Amino acid sequence: MNKPVLYLTVGLPASGKSTYTRQLSALRYSADAVRGELFGNEGIQYSDDYLAELGYDTDSMSDHEKRKTCHHLIWNEVYRRMENSLNQGEDCIADGTFISPENRRIVISRFQPFAVIRCLYFRTPADICIERDSKRSRSVGEPIIRQYEKNLIPPELSEGFQSIDTIDENGQRISRAEQTGNSVK
Repeated sequence: MNKPVLYLTVGLPASGKSTYTRQLSALRYSADAVRGELFGNEGIQYSDDYLAELGYDTDSMSDHEKRKTCHHLIWNEVYRRMENSLNQGEDCIADGTFISPENRRIVISRFQPFAVIRCLYFRTPADICIERDSKRSRSVGEPIIRQYEKNLIPPELSEGFQSIDTIDENGQRISRAEQTGNSVK
């Protein structure tokens, strides 16, 4: 039996990740969608009520600690759902920025045993992302996009990807790097 595919997106906010992945025949999972489901709004980064329901003492936590804890819990829920789908043989998409090898390593190490990991790398220039973001109802803002741009490390096959498709600002694949046995194609 062939392993299901897990597509991992890499790119700046507003680079076209969600728009592009909606056309794929795979289940799409994102932290935004889970936050929307749990908190009633994708833009809410943490919830005192949610943390309290899970047994956290929110009175003793700073806003930073609450945000970090919710971020961790939300992504764990995304990964749990993806794991269930992959175990059922369904292809999935991890829709997030995943700008660092460390973030990608978490996903790759968790899912590589039972999924083929394919990277979709969105190489949209920051200025275009900023323009797109300014037109969104839930904007992250130019400073955040510039920070992501500064910290973005392009993905490499050596991280554990079967392939990396590079996508331009128009949603067109401009290149593909692929593992073939022990070599790169």
